[in-house]
Amino acid sequence: LGEYGIGLTWKYPFSLNYWKSILLNKSFESLSEQTEYNQSKIIVQVESLTKYFPQTNRTIINNITFNLYQNQIAALLGHNGAGKTTLMNMLCGFYEQTDGTIQICNYETRSHIDYLPQLISYCPQ
Repeated sequence: LGEYGIGLTWKYPFSLNYWKSILLNKSFESLSEQTEYNQSKIIVQVESLTKYFPQTNRTIINNITFNLYQNQIAALLGHNGAGKTTLMNMLCGFYEQTDGTIQICNYETRSHIDYLPQLISYCPQ
């Protein structure tokens, strides 16, 4: 409920008003310290990742690089056919990448495929 007992819309946490109130209550020093801490703990590291499907002659994932950090929330967004499911299938070890590297908790997925079920859980939709 809002400040006066009026229900808020489902999208309120995504609105500018919500984030303005949170940011105004935090100092910029604490935000930069938190970012510095999170960046020192890389959990998933993806470098130059590519996935090509020869059956359809299509490159679905084309040279992407990103890191996911401990204690951070990340979202994977894109239109239909953008490669979100393909990316998740590679992170889980269901598909092998055509090129590039994926490291999860410092284990390179190509050489440590047996460890993946212990390191990652995936619940689609």
